Amino acid sequence: MPDAGLTRPEQIARDCGLRLLQLSAVYESAVVPYDAPEDALIVATLVTRQRRFLRAAFLLADTGQRLEASIMVRTMLEYLIQQKWLAENPQLNYLLWMVEDLEMRLCSDLEVGGQHPDGIADELEVMAPEVRASVEEKLEMFRERLDVLALELGLPDVPRYPTMRDQAREVGLGYTYSLARRFDRSSGFHPTLVALEQFAVDADADTGWTILQDRPVERLYVDPYTVGAFMLSEALACAARRLPQLHIEGFDETVALLETVTP
Repeated sequence: MPDAGLTRPEQIARDCGLRLLQLSAVYESAVVPYDAPEDALIVATLVTRQRRFLRAAFLLADTGQRLEASIMVRTMLEYLIQQKWLAENPQLNYLLWMVEDLEMRLCSDLEVGGQHPDGIADELEVMAPEVRASVEEKLEMFRERLDVLALELGLPDVPRYPTMRDQAREVGLGYTYSLARRFDRSSGFHPTLVALEQFAVDADADTGWTILQDRPVERLYVDPYTVGAFMLSEALACAARRLPQLHIEGFDETVALLETVTP
């Protein structure tokens, strides 16, 4: 149960979030058929993770740890941006995303390989040789598919994989992402000076500074209940638009109630 003192809008948002989790329980044991669209597994997994992050955010917020809950909500935002961007142009964006991911796997392997951390005599190996060969083979296949698709679409070149900021702008979440990054710097999400300053108060001139366990409420919080529930509703709606079979009974009524407290 949440700490006492929730506002009426927060209580409604919390109830809606829990209702969405209940309605979307199918994601907890979803089976994606082999003949489903190629990106179906990715869509289902992205939503499954966002459900888990929301549950964690609510558990933290219910025990008074709202700042820590907001970190879960912040992670949800990046998952939602990725999901919406993939849905914008599934055919092209899926291939761009796969190529980027496989390249990063190989890059990580190269960066770590050959290093000898203190106390370890042998080189670290992220990938076994057969795994590395498999990743390289898949990368080549996806690059070839991307080249062919670019020609079919009449593109002068294969597009570059966009940054998260560019993806956010493409799906209409540019302002939200910029605001979230601004909040990151002062929320403790990253170990910045401005963030750490939020947890110190000048007790009195003779004693010194007091380090707080939590940031004073007047120093701005993201409401994890409202923001988290809204983002999960967006994720579920986006998934249903891409895969109509994922439409959930009772979803529209719950979102209608949530929208009464969403800014």
